[in-house]
Order: sequence, then C-alpha cells, then structure tokens
Amino acid sequence: MGLIEDELKQISQMHRDLVNGKISVDKVNTHIGLFSQTEKRMKLMLMASISSAKFSKSIMKKAVKSNLLGDGQAIDTTFTDHNTEKVKCPLMDDILIERQTCLDTSGDEKNHDVCLKCEHDLVTKHLLLPKG
Repeated sequence: MGLIEDELKQISQMHRDLVNGKISVDKVNTHIGLFSQTEKRMKLMLMASISSAKFSKSIMKKAVKSNLLGDGQAIDTTFTDHNTEKVKCPLMDDILIERQTCLDTSGDEKNHDVCLKCEHDLVTKHLLLPKG
C-alpha cells in the first residue's frame, strides 16, 4: 500500500475514533496538521517522479515503485466491523480476506512462521484479540 492510501486509511480511522469518542478534537487537529505536511512532501515526490519519467517507463510505475501510490487496490473508507474488514494475505497470493479469516489462518500451526512476518497479522491480532 502506498503512502497516499495509508494516509487515507489513517484519516478514516481517526474519523471513526472521533465519532466513537475515542479521540479528542485537539488530537485530530494535530494529526491533520501532520497529514498536511506529509501531503506536501508526497506532492513533491509525485512531481519528481513525473519529471524523471523516461519514454520506456510510465509515470504510474515510478509512483508505485517509490511507494507514493499503491498498485491499484481499493480503499474501503466506510465504517466497518474489524472482523469483516479486508486485508491482503501474502500466504494466499495477496487475495483480500476478512481479518477474522486472517486470524483463523494465522492460528494454524503450519502457517505460523509465514504469518508471524506479516504486518496484517500483527494488526489483526491487536484489533481482534482481547487485551490483557
């Protein structure tokens, strides 16, 4: 996932947290200021990618390679239950699966080593497993 998609997901999550009373307006404003600075740098990176594009290389490929943009995956910004939220599973050829399926798959002993290295596994366990 590229920086732009990641920023959009974080802003969407902050909105959910604000609506649910988990985060204060001041904290949201602070984060928005930080996102604004990041956005300015992303625009500069994109402009640099565009200006350095050669005839044989597309602008989009350069932006994806620089991790400024993702490779076309959809971003779900609606309010969702974490159990049904979709993540890419590297174990299953990067198909989108629900977090609950991710948790079930990572619990299988034969998948443990692969899933342990996956960032989605860590986030999924943080979101779905009870704290404590």
